[in-house]
Amino acid sequence: MSTEFIKIQSKEQLGEITLTKTAFELITLHSIEEEKSVVVPQQLLARPVVVKINNNQLSITCDVQVKHGKNVNKILSSLQERIFNNIVMMTEVKPTSVDIKVTGFVF
Repeated sequence: MSTEFIKIQSKEQLGEITLTKTAFELITLHSIEEEKSVVVPQQLLARPVVVKINNNQLSITCDVQVKHGKNVNKILSSLQERIFNNIVMMTEVKPTSVDIKVTGFVF
């Protein structure tokens, strides 16, 4: 069953920290915007970043468009690593998967 948040126990055992899907979406979008060789596609009905939380496990799927003439494998590997590292650094949550789909190219 998919939920809308991840609960983290605080280090001082004073309570819980709850992170919503929106927080992970914003971190992912910011990470994509840092990469100059990719663009977030502008779609009317679809969201470019989909976050799923199942049994307190995080999986992320995002759509990007790659600029023409760039090395797709190198850029996507770098972007995937950047998204993973930014989420871990900002939230201390390790995503189980970060999937990136190329939806097209920008000329």
